Amino acid sequence: MSDNILSTESSSPPTLTREGRRWLEARADHLRVVVLPELQTLLDGGDHSVADEHERLLGELEGLVRLLDASKDVADTPDDPDVVELGEVVTIALEDGSFERYLLVDPSESIVLGGTRVSADSPLGQVLLGRRVGDEVEVEAPAGNYRCRIAAAERLEPT
Repeated sequence: MSDNILSTESSSPPTLTREGRRWLEARADHLRVVVLPELQTLLDGGDHSVADEHERLLGELEGLVRLLDASKDVADTPDDPDVVELGEVVTIALEDGSFERYLLVDPSESIVLGGTRVSADSPLGQVLLGRRVGDEVEVEAPAGNYRCRIAAAERLEPT
């Protein structure tokens, strides 16, 4: 996990889905309970080849704790059913008539869970966020620009 994913420097707190929060909490617990104690044991035994990894993972754990402490739950934010917001499953209609569905999430959780999650700061996420169902948008993607229509947006039910 890179440091920029754990950054809480933005003007608003990160908004996480419950699944994303659970994954990030599990990662922090795994680092705290399993990985870092194992590395510390090696360091205490004189194996300094793991020192850099130990320091990197300590930083990751600190970043995760800051992120989780600063974040809010997407289920606790107001929902406008006509506007695309974080935590919503968005269906887009492509020009070829096909449909794709994505869960729009905060950048801090998009990388950890992958799949059909799209970060709000990705090219697609940027054009979807705040738009209305029915809007046609142009996505400036690294593989080339494309147009699509927002067919639906629905809040992900908390699990």
